[in-house]
Amino acid sequence: MSLQNLTFEYDPSDPLIVKLNEFRKVNAEQASMIVRQIFDNSCIEAGLESDSKNMIKRINTLLEKVIDEGVKSTGEEQPKKP
Repeated sequence: MSLQNLTFEYDPSDPLIVKLNEFRKVNAEQASMIVRQIFDNSCIEAGLESDSKNMIKRINTLLEKVIDEGVKSTGEEQPKKP
């Protein structure tokens, strides 16, 4: 089944969507990545094909950003990237 023939629906009152709406005002780039991830998660749940290579890359980028923010909040020095 082609993704072009499908409609993605979401519940605007879902806590994740509500928080994402607020987050996009602070960090549009990361919010966009999260939206793409939510869409990929929905495709997987529906049994549709997903671009797993890009999805894994996006998940790793998001995880790295979360870790970076956590390290910043503790005031500890971040390790140097290779």
